[in-house]
Amino acid sequence: MRNLRETLAWRWRQVVPAQLWLLAGLSLAMLPHLPELPWVLVLFSGVLLLWRLGYELKLLPLPTRLLRWLLVLLAVAATLMSYQTLMGQQAGVALLVVMLCLKLMEMEQARDLAVVIVLSYFMVATVFLVNQSILIGSYMLLVVTLITTALTASSRPEARIRQRDNLRQAGWMLVQALPLTLLLFFLFPRIPGPLWNMPFEARGASTGLSDSMAPGNFSSLSDNDTVAFRVDFAGDVPAEDKLYWRGLALTRFDGRRWTAGREERLLDAELEYQVNGAPLAYQVTLEPHQQRWLFALDLPAESPPDSYLTQDFELRADKPVKQLKRYAMRSYLDYRLNAEVSPTIAHYLQLPQRGFPSARNLALGWRLASAGPQQVVDKALAYFRQQPFYYSRQPPLLGDDPVDEFLFETQRGYCEHYASAFVVLMRAAGVPARVMTGYLGGEINPLG
Repeated sequence: MRNLRETLAWRWRQVVPAQLWLLAGLSLAMLPHLPELPWVLVLFSGVLLLWRLGYELKLLPLPTRLLRWLLVLLAVAATLMSYQTLMGQQAGVALLVVMLCLKLMEMEQARDLAVVIVLSYFMVATVFLVNQSILIGSYMLLVVTLITTALTASSRPEARIRQRDNLRQAGWMLVQALPLTLLLFFLFPRIPGPLWNMPFEARGASTGLSDSMAPGNFSSLSDNDTVAFRVDFAGDVPAEDKLYWRGLALTRFDGRRWTAGREERLLDAELEYQVNGAPLAYQVTLEPHQQRWLFALDLPAESPPDSYLTQDFELRADKPVKQLKRYAMRSYLDYRLNAEVSPTIAHYLQLPQRGFPSARNLALGWRLASAGPQQVVDKALAYFRQQPFYYSRQPPLLGDDPVDEFLFETQRGYCEHYASAFVVLMRAAGVPARVMTGYLGGEINPLG
């Protein structure tokens, strides 16, 4: 046992200090990414970090050139299988993390070490795409200190300088950068809203709204607790079931993806309805989301400045919302539309010519056995209740015919799966229907 301890101690003293600082910094930099990464990529990256540590301790050799190429192909395949793409924020960050760990497998020259250190700073920056809290900022400051210590140790002769001096030098460099940091903080133009609201591709599948919907493209659904908008009511807050915030209508279906259809303005002459009670007054503070839809309680009594209502009763701004937007609203919560004033129903019966034959046959049977649209709706709801359907945030991926596969094979999914399948069944049975996005309810702010 004593010989083993002495051997390990000797091996530890032979390790290049810059490598240890770097491995410690990389390991800590990866921790905030763990909840966002698939377990297979987490395991893959962890094995690579341990492999490099084993090499530094003279316990393992670095992989051969052929094995490194196989590991690269495996990493790309695992990322592609996890995200169904190599583009976008989530897939891009995952690929950066795993490729950075793979770079450790060929890090032998001083140039390779410098490249890994620079990429490590990039990985630190990607953490703030998903979390910008003071706590995570303080934690990443520690990580930057370790990586900067690795940079300092790699450029100074280890034989004459103690590692505590390298750490002290790295800390002093960060202190020297503090005035410039404060100057940029106060003078650099601010991005309106958090980084995740910048106009790049959304992060895979998460709760929230989008301008399209493709059930079956993602095998997991994560929570997105980002604030969408805030509301100040002039009086009492309505009951929870009255807080329906209408968003975007998805009316066009190509067999896999739902998108918005026509965007025709609703003329005042076409807006005929009966109301019960006075309108509810409130103010909405909308976070920038780079889109043109606005949120209001159903049914808006008016449109804010620089906006309009569509024939789907969507509230749309004239320009995309790129910065915080505040507008006053009034809505009728108890109303009845004039049945004679309605859009062309053919727009809400559109289906692709091919696809989902089993769903079409099922809907046709309901139509032939029903006296009217209400009975068709009841049969569809009964079908979902009686068949072994389950709500799941980790449903299986769907293939070329997602509607039939969901209805008759997997029968597992989240809200998008059920909404898409229900509207397809209705349209196949001749009942006009659409997918309507929005929010129900809200969280009360106890501070006002």
